[in-house]
Amino acid sequence: MVQQVAQQQPAGPVAPQHPALQKRGLAYLNPDYIQSTLRVLVPEDQLPPKPTAFNINDLDWIAIMIESRYHEPGVEMVGAYTFLDMKNFKVLKRVKNAGDRVHVVRFGREEWPEHKRRFAIGMSRDCWLSKIDLYTMQIVRQIKIGVDCRSAAYDKDGKYIIAGSKDPGHAVILDADTFKVLKVIPFLGPSKFFPTPMMGRQGAILATDLGYWLVNVKDAEMVLVIDYRSPDFPIVHVFTSYDTNSKGRSVKVQIGDKTYDVTGIGKSPHELNKLDKEGRYVAVTGQESDTITILDLKNMEIVNVVPCGKKPHPGPGTLVPNKYFLTNAIGEGVITVINLQTMDVEKYIKFPSEFPADTGGGLYSTPPLPDGTIPKGLAWFDTSFNINKGVSYFRHFNQSGVFQQLRQDTRGTIYFHKPIAPFNIVYNFTILYRKT
Repeated sequence: MVQQVAQQQPAGPVAPQHPALQKRGLAYLNPDYIQSTLRVLVPEDQLPPKPTAFNINDLDWIAIMIESRYHEPGVEMVGAYTFLDMKNFKVLKRVKNAGDRVHVVRFGREEWPEHKRRFAIGMSRDCWLSKIDLYTMQIVRQIKIGVDCRSAAYDKDGKYIIAGSKDPGHAVILDADTFKVLKVIPFLGPSKFFPTPMMGRQGAILATDLGYWLVNVKDAEMVLVIDYRSPDFPIVHVFTSYDTNSKGRSVKVQIGDKTYDVTGIGKSPHELNKLDKEGRYVAVTGQESDTITILDLKNMEIVNVVPCGKKPHPGPGTLVPNKYFLTNAIGEGVITVINLQTMDVEKYIKFPSEFPADTGGGLYSTPPLPDGTIPKGLAWFDTSFNINKGVSYFRHFNQSGVFQQLRQDTRGTIYFHKPIAPFNIVYNFTILYRKT
């Protein structure tokens, strides 16, 4: 099974036909074609050794605001990266032409050497992977890896980058410094929900400290485990929808006119969230099955399948270390609380009466700090799909683990006592930065 995923090339139409087979950009399955799109805007050896607009000691206070699309008269609507000084609350620079509908930014890690930490990467939905120099606040290198993309990630040491696509449906592994294409992995496999093998779409990508990248494959309902420590980047394990879990849990879900027993990866795996610092335990969101599947990467097994609110969407997720993981849901105002000791449901929290739960939920909640903690025990959950759109409310997690509603904000404003972690402003922009 693993070798088939790693080696099998896309074939012609497969009967019965399925929308996932109507892929675009099949030329991007060729590493040479991807490499031909590389453009070097500023050679790295021409960059200054120190930041040009801020003190180097303040690097961790520099944020990048993602603008999915910016609007200017006479200018094509494309994405932009806006640099912010979160120490002095100043806008430093806006970098345009970042690709259409910019989706994510990934920073380097604090322990990396300075020549690596000065760079970040960004990915747009039209698949332009950008190497961003934080010192001069500009894009220095770009490469187009596909047609429709969402995510990218470094490995633990910043040597390599993995990026994935929905179209044509593949993962591309590159050298982090040069953007040289090292490997292309097509997504192809069967699913319990549609047994005919098909090319899947990339969902989330996650780097763990255990030496693995995890890649969600929608349509084929798989999670690929790729070893980034090995020079040939092998797929060492594949979690599938056919797997069972160690708790023996089976969640019945209705999808269309059929009923399925979800025992492994749920339908349409979307997010991947670490449940501990190193990433041994990982939550996989099955959006169309309303489930979260918990993986154990040490033993390469599925621990449990947890029923969630309708169409769960944790985003970065809210992690209370060694205690709880919480996720929002798009389809209803229900927060699912997972107990990390039992790896099972602790409770479900409905939105307060001001936000009728049956009118929809939200996309995000408070992400943890780099050390895994939540400041002062405060958390917010957006209600972007509720009848009261754009409203966030807070809950307090006290020492005994009791969940208490703390405050509501009907003006749609999210409050922070100081810059503390990556966070998301739904619909408007995303701000990402590293200050603890």
